[in-house]
Amino acid sequence: WPMLRIRIRCGKGTYIRSLARAMGTGLCTGGHLAALRRTEVGHFTLEQALEIDRLERPLRQEDLLEMGGV
Repeated sequence: WPMLRIRIRCGKGTYIRSLARAMGTGLCTGGHLAALRRTEVGHFTLEQALEIDRLERPLRQEDLLEMGGV
């Protein structure tokens, strides 16, 4: 089956799984997500994230991000 890779910039409250289903319905093919990767939440980005194995050790002060206007 054809696969579609898209990048979506959206605000809170957007249901990406519902969007995939609606696109599939509109194309008369059916649709679902094979993967979902969130790359940004507010002003926090994927580049600022820690590797999962890093979390097994205690966090240090320098690991923490400024909250800013949140």
